[in-house]
Amino acid sequence: KARWSLLQGFGMEALFKKQLYRTNMAMDLSPAELPDWFSFALAKRRADIVCAWLEKYPVDSLGISLRDIMLYTVANYRGSYAVKIINCLEKMSPGLCAGFQDRHGNNLLWYTALCWQFRSLYATPFANDGARRDPDSAPGEADVAWRRMANQHGDQNGTRAGNRKLYQHLIRCGISPDQKNHYGFSFQDID
Repeated sequence: KARWSLLQGFGMEALFKKQLYRTNMAMDLSPAELPDWFSFALAKRRADIVCAWLEKYPVDSLGISLRDIMLYTVANYRGSYAVKIINCLEKMSPGLCAGFQDRHGNNLLWYTALCWQFRSLYATPFANDGARRDPDSAPGEADVAWRRMANQHGDQNGTRAGNRKLYQHLIRCGISPDQKNHYGFSFQDID
């Protein structure tokens, strides 16, 4: 981030407009190096540019490992943008996603859990008087409440909060939502 101040001029405009050719031209004219441009494109969610640079440049020159790119993408991107980068990473290193396990035994699905926080605005489903804040969240009706919430906040194109495409893609990559971590919990248990 300290070096992002070197990214100026038409290169920034081209990056935000997703103009790969102009961004590459700006890189040649800028004192900033490829890792600076790549980290900025990754942080600003420019999936097309990130994928193009992943395919064009050696991984060592990007200043970040494929594993770290994968973790950042899964934790911060949504829907089809995340799927695009995960596809690119899987082409470069088949089995990268399915083979991931952190020191607690969590698979990659656990890193998408931040996307589930919009499910409830409250820390508890109960009000001060003990009544449920949302009657649809009563036991047995949680699925209805979840579908309603997903329809309200989801995004069919995969550009906002909807992350169903990413979950489906990660499961197709061989990641099991039922795989238990070292503490005996699975990603499925979050729900």
